[in-house]
Amino acid sequence: MPRGRKRQFDRQEVVERAAEIFWEQGYAATGITELVEHLGIGRQSLYNTYGDKRSLYLEALRFYFDGRVRLAREIFDRPGPRLERLGELLVAIVEADTACGHPGCLLGNTLAEFGARDPGIEETVGLYLDRFRGLMQDLLEEAQRLGELAEEASPADLARSLLVMSQGLLLLNQNQRLRDSGVGEAVLHTATAMMRPDRSGGS
Repeated sequence: MPRGRKRQFDRQEVVERAAEIFWEQGYAATGITELVEHLGIGRQSLYNTYGDKRSLYLEALRFYFDGRVRLAREIFDRPGPRLERLGELLVAIVEADTACGHPGCLLGNTLAEFGARDPGIEETVGLYLDRFRGLMQDLLEEAQRLGELAEEASPADLARSLLVMSQGLLLLNQNQRLRDSGVGEAVLHTATAMMRPDRSGGS
């Protein structure tokens, strides 16, 4: 029985390139013709391999989110004070997205474009946010056991707050004037301060 012709492209590389153009232009603004030209594959190859544009977008989202989770785990596995690792993560995700040269972050852009209109995309985003928040909560619970975090603090509430802060930083990072104003440093300082135990001895 004759074998089918081997695909002449790397699936993961195509997904990464798809994430780039969706990140830069958005889903609706990226047409199929422009997409396949950017990816360097044929239209039929796209349909045969990924299904359709929406399916490819979902795969690109998962690729982007998996990268964020890997970054968090790599930073959290480093030795040293746990709360310092959280600060490093906030800096790292801003620097990573800035280095890509695209506006905002793919997560924020997706939320702005789709909201809750697409259940599949909403579920994909929700699963990632749960994973990312869960990683931060685990680290905060460890910090609390080590005495780095006040006993009365809620790791769950702090993880939710840090999730909002991280996304806010990425949103503000789109504006050069805000970047130059030091708002990112101020947010990081506030986030670190609110997590530390009260050493003042006050009531």
